[in-house]
Amino acid sequence: MTFAYHFTLLAALMVAGSCANEMDDSARESVQVVLQLSATQDGNAEYFVAGNLAAIGSWSPDGLRFDRNAEGQLVATFSAPADATVEYKLTKGTWGTVEKDAKGADISNRRLKVQSQRNGLPQRIELSVPLWGGQLAVKSTVTGTLILHKAFESLNLKKPRTIAVWLPPSYSDSTDRYPVLYLHDGQNLFDASTAAFGTEWNADETATERMKQNRISPIILVGIWNTPDRIMEYTPTFNKSIGAGGSGEAYIHFLVDELKPFIDRNYRTKPDRESTVIGGSSLGGLISLYACEKSSITFSGCAAISPTLGWDDEVFLKGFVKSGDWVHATRIWLDMGSKEGKSLETQANSLERASRFANILKGSGKVLGRELQFVIVPDGQHNEATWSKRFGDVLEFFFGSE
Repeated sequence: MTFAYHFTLLAALMVAGSCANEMDDSARESVQVVLQLSATQDGNAEYFVAGNLAAIGSWSPDGLRFDRNAEGQLVATFSAPADATVEYKLTKGTWGTVEKDAKGADISNRRLKVQSQRNGLPQRIELSVPLWGGQLAVKSTVTGTLILHKAFESLNLKKPRTIAVWLPPSYSDSTDRYPVLYLHDGQNLFDASTAAFGTEWNADETATERMKQNRISPIILVGIWNTPDRIMEYTPTFNKSIGAGGSGEAYIHFLVDELKPFIDRNYRTKPDRESTVIGGSSLGGLISLYACEKSSITFSGCAAISPTLGWDDEVFLKGFVKSGDWVHATRIWLDMGSKEGKSLETQANSLERASRFANILKGSGKVLGRELQFVIVPDGQHNEATWSKRFGDVLEFFFGSE
């Protein structure tokens, strides 16, 4: 089903939170974690864990359901790497029903340090919730026309997803065709009410402003919402240390063989390679690079925003050194904030990898001059608010008016 969004829509109020850094996950062993929710809850409601691991939904509000065990306790059980930090919240299945404090105010993400259990028993955490959020209708923050294609099916991927198509202001008054920028984590781009952490990229406002200023040509933005399979789909290899990943090639087949043909059939696009760019942040930046490698005949540009280059012991970087000729005719935006990560070590590693990749690109002669833009963002963090601030520069790099 398709819904047109203009200036107002009703949706669940999303909770603000911090984006979990995906840069340096590692594990020595897997630990079973049992969350036990106080049984003094509404017996007719369902309760869920939403958090930063695939096992708890990768921040989907209905990521992992609480079920009653033989003793009648509400429990949610999952496995996580030892020493990992899990961030999570509890919901009744939507962000509009996320847990609140006793006064009804938003709370910070819960944090759990996974600990090795020498006795072999699960790590058990008891939880209680003073209040739950109500189903509050809020105004959309969308600027312009956003069309949602919900439950978009795929032959390559297991789960359907929403596809968001933002049209430039001139679209309805012309017969022109437009270049397209495909972006991952699409629910975070245009509307705070759908953004996983309550903070959007302001992609619609930024694009509209740059067009009015004649700083970029009119474009179509396509946002691909993620699913609980995000980590699997946004990564090129299976990472044994965390037990996830490796469906990236299937995801790229979905983009190239299913989604792009659909967009080209239903919208006035310029379908040629030179008019087709892909981008994303974090794991979305990594899979964008991988998409350009695997289908360089489809994408002429890649916006690798805070890419997770450390994935699976730097597997992408190592492979690129051996066979990176695909970038000869590819424009690349590459950036990294100086404070991406929860520790100074993680921040330094993230910045070092991005700088090393930029130096490889420059030194190899694979990408030269205007074909590469490498940006170090002072004090830049790994979250939507920071990515939003530089999105306009990304647009100008690829679609700047001559």
